Amino acid sequence: SQPGISQHLRKLKNAGLVRERREGQWRYYAIHPSGPEYALVCSILKQIDEKDEVLQTLRQKEVTVTCR
Repeated sequence: SQPGISQHLRKLKNAGLVRERREGQWRYYAIHPSGPEYALVCSILKQIDEKDEVLQTLRQKEVTVTCR
């Protein structure tokens, strides 16, 4: 649920794992680029098979799935 996700994001932000950017009423979250967690997540994302059904669904919805 949305309230549950908000609580999880708040905890991740407080732990320094994600950063938040606000634009009006919208909030955008991203993995904090400093620290070992970023490298770990990038490594995991690189393991995903390009033909993975979930990844293909995200791409069809035009959701960005990248690791810079």
